[in-house]
Amino acid sequence: MTITIKIRVGFVVILALMVALALVGISRVARINAGLIQIDDVNAVKQRYAINFRGSVHDRSINIRDVVLIENDSELLRSIIQDIARLKTFYEESEVSLDAIFAESPNLTDDERRAFSAIKSIEERTESVVEEIIRLVNSGNREVGRRLLLETASPLFSEWLDAINVFIDLQEAYNSTISDATRSTARGFARLITIATAAALIAGVLLALWTFRSIEPLRSVGEALRDISEYPWQRRGGAGCPAVQRLRYRPFGYGGHRPGRRGTPFGGEQRPYPANGANHGRGAGYRIEHRAGSFPGTRTPGSGGYRNILGRYRNRVNGGCPI
Repeated sequence: MTITIKIRVGFVVILALMVALALVGISRVARINAGLIQIDDVNAVKQRYAINFRGSVHDRSINIRDVVLIENDSELLRSIIQDIARLKTFYEESEVSLDAIFAESPNLTDDERRAFSAIKSIEERTESVVEEIIRLVNSGNREVGRRLLLETASPLFSEWLDAINVFIDLQEAYNSTISDATRSTARGFARLITIATAAALIAGVLLALWTFRSIEPLRSVGEALRDISEYPWQRRGGAGCPAVQRLRYRPFGYGGHRPGRRGTPFGGEQRPYPANGANHGRGAGYRIEHRAGSFPGTRTPGSGGYRNILGRYRNRVNGGCPI
């Protein structure tokens, strides 16, 4: 596998890990957001309207008791009756809003629908009794109204409040369940991100090492080329050394060039070959570096192709120029 392919593979893997982390993060955040929306924008709203129900019913139960107890104070009686009407209007406003939620929301449970139906059923029965008590008091039948309050209205108000509390507790239970799931998702998300980040770091380090191992042999190739460029050719045989002559006139077996001229291995322009011995090595090193890819086994530095060529080059020189 070439260095280029290894680098490309490394980039693809790192990018894939980044995309995977982003997708996981988006998924978990979306789940947390959905839970918070359900708690704050749905269940809490229904619970708020039910709490309004409870306040209105509780205050009306007190006022209807005062209606049957007040004697010889028509102004106070009228004020209490008006307050009962105001509380009824407040209840009906919340009821209309809650009816709209139940008509539009597709995610309501059967328990919610049963609880809300129970509230509406008790509401109808209790309000008719309250209206009857007020009529009896206004007509002077206070004692009959008092008995109706004790025997019928009082148990109905208690039942009404109990039904409303069931609905409120139901919303509270839903919120608690969603809250626990949301906290669990947040904790799991933190652990998942930690593990995924550690895995990405390990994968990145391994990919980097994998690529560096392919690049590392180039260092030895560079050092070998530097050694060749600094080789004391003249002291090892001088210009009369057969190997130097061969390298000068027919480097790497490319014959057919005039003495003192340098041919290019790719059929390009010929340039004068320097006469100094040190430059012979530099020219050979240059020729090796730029021709390495044309020899078998040299496309991957780790295959030892470069070192094989350099070894053959040195053997040719040393074979003809004994110390």
